[in-house]
Amino acid sequence: MLIQALLLCALAQDADYFPFKPGSEWTYSLSNGQSLSIRVTATASVKGTECAVVESQSGPQKAKEWMAVTAEGLKVFRIENAQGTVEYPQPLLRAKFPLTKGDSWTLTVPEGPVQNTYQYTCEGLETVTVRGAAIEAVKLTASRRTLQGPFTMSAWYGKGLGLVKQTLSLGGQTMTAELTQSSLRPGPGAPAAPAGEAKCPKCGAAAAGKFCAQCGTALGAASPTPAAGPSGDLVRYESKDGKVLLFHPQGWKVAEGAIFGEGTYGVTVDAPDQNAGIFFVTFAVGDAIKDSVALANQVLSNLSKTYPGLAVADMTSTQDRARTTAAVSFMMGEKKAAGHLYFFHTHRVGTVYALLAREDLLSAMRPTLASIVANLAYAPEGVGTVLKQAQQSAALTPKPSAEGKVLHPAVMIKEALARGGKQLELVPVVAQDGSLGMSVPKGWTFQGAGLGWVTNSDARLLYGACSVWHTIYTPGSALARYSPNALQSAFLPPAQAMAFITRAQNTAKNFRVLSACPATDIDPNANAAWAQARAQGSNVDNRVILIEFENVATGQTCRGIFTVTCISYPMGISWSCAIEGSWAPSTEFEDLIPTFYTIHCSPKQNEQWVQGKFASQAAESKRLQQNLMTSMKELSKSYDRYNQSWWDRQKSSDYTSWAFSQTTLGQGSWVSEREGAEVVRSSSWGLENVKTGEQTNVVNHTNFTGRNPWTGEQLNEVNTRADYEKYIRGR
Repeated sequence: MLIQALLLCALAQDADYFPFKPGSEWTYSLSNGQSLSIRVTATASVKGTECAVVESQSGPQKAKEWMAVTAEGLKVFRIENAQGTVEYPQPLLRAKFPLTKGDSWTLTVPEGPVQNTYQYTCEGLETVTVRGAAIEAVKLTASRRTLQGPFTMSAWYGKGLGLVKQTLSLGGQTMTAELTQSSLRPGPGAPAAPAGEAKCPKCGAAAAGKFCAQCGTALGAASPTPAAGPSGDLVRYESKDGKVLLFHPQGWKVAEGAIFGEGTYGVTVDAPDQNAGIFFVTFAVGDAIKDSVALANQVLSNLSKTYPGLAVADMTSTQDRARTTAAVSFMMGEKKAAGHLYFFHTHRVGTVYALLAREDLLSAMRPTLASIVANLAYAPEGVGTVLKQAQQSAALTPKPSAEGKVLHPAVMIKEALARGGKQLELVPVVAQDGSLGMSVPKGWTFQGAGLGWVTNSDARLLYGACSVWHTIYTPGSALARYSPNALQSAFLPPAQAMAFITRAQNTAKNFRVLSACPATDIDPNANAAWAQARAQGSNVDNRVILIEFENVATGQTCRGIFTVTCISYPMGISWSCAIEGSWAPSTEFEDLIPTFYTIHCSPKQNEQWVQGKFASQAAESKRLQQNLMTSMKELSKSYDRYNQSWWDRQKSSDYTSWAFSQTTLGQGSWVSEREGAEVVRSSSWGLENVKTGEQTNVVNHTNFTGRNPWTGEQLNEVNTRADYEKYIRGR
């Protein structure tokens, strides 16, 4: 009884790691800049077991699971997502009780038309940091092999808190989800705030940041005010030597020059309280550093000597190893810092960008730090000289307007919508193939097909808007020759990709980028549609860029704002570039932004067309498959006919050769239909029974009449192909 009681106690404690009470909520920040929310909405009985109904949402993607904590462990009975609802014949065991380090089990899960088998392992307890506080969590890992390489999912569960961290790795890329807010309190053993430090008024745990790391309670004044983001007051900074131009929030400090040692050029931008900042450094590299991976290893090794506790995670590289990224964490005195490092390698030059902040502030500060880095321009010969010569067509350097405002795309759109402007009369139009309907200015031309569209003021393209998709083949692709006017280039980031496409199609001259920002600055859910593609190994780079160019037809200077998304696929022979935006003469563009915004919000896809498209694609696929099967059958028949013809020719050749030999040698073959149909051969010296070998020279071929001397039976001469094949060749 004592052992049974101890076992039940252990199972009850294990259940504390999976709290699924109705009303419980969790919020997570994802490494791709999005957020994930999970909540328990109700309870429901599935196969006689009371289950918690757990709903999750990230952007437009929603899912629902029916889960229960049983004596065997955490089980999933049913799942519902965009693909439909599946109720498992045998519930899936996500966590096996008791939670013992080293325990493993397999789980076969129906996923679409296939059954995938995962290997689950309990890794035991580990210490993880949640919103600045260290807690003990049990780690569970699931893995399986895929065509893109090993897939690994690791999840950390805190007692009384549930899931506090999760990582997904596939095809060299990793996505991380970290708990930022929860309605639950931690279980026993959660760290309390040291004496003199702020405490959470609800649970008493250490208070750092905007929310309590344990229970998610808002802490109000406990969180430092984050520095101004892209929409705040930005200050233009240009170095005295003219090599650096950047924009930073008011009050931040900038240093530049050989601050990282002789032979380097570096820039640091620090927040007033030194709890956040960025650094940039570039330097010449030797033959020992052949790519960004070697560069990253060298830099991180040097940093670990300065910060012995440096930890590196989520280190990934592009296929050409020209770019590597890594997440780091380390101690700076009594403060724990974290951030992201970006390593670039070109011919004999290494460049490093870093976004760093106190760990509990990193999530809030990241948009500000990313904006500083994205708008930092460096040129050894001077930024001004380079800009004047228009040699940095893809530089991401903001350019102040005549009024001194920073031309940040998100800020420009926000201010233009608030201010209002020139409203053009819009009329409804429908795509030529019926795929969508939308509104365009009256009198403008419109072309639409396959959910893509372009609208222009006239043939000169002085005003316009578009949403188009381009396929660019990688150099050497065998398929490029089959595509008329095919674009060919190695993968390019958004600004360079758009410059390449406009130059190739001769739609713009003197293309230059005035400023840029992540697509999430305008649409927080911009990355949601690409989460699955990234998880499958695709490289997705999407940005919003403000450009200025010369109209080819009129020579007039125009401006435009475009969202540009570039996608490369694992082992692909091409990559894609989606471009959506509007343009107008520079003096009128800001006034027309409200109209352009209305145009881009107006497209409505025709659901019947979409369904019909999918149906026609399925029908076409079926037709092609049937044609393939028919062709294979015809090919098989043709082969059989050819094979039969060959054998017929061979048989004719054999008979001709045999008959010629018979004539040449003065021989003959004779046979009767009596038992055995024995063949008798006649020649100049007599007769021979082919089967028995009996011979006689009483008669010879010249005077042989066909009567068998042994039996007296009349024999028939073999003198046709049919008889030859029946009596001679077939034996």
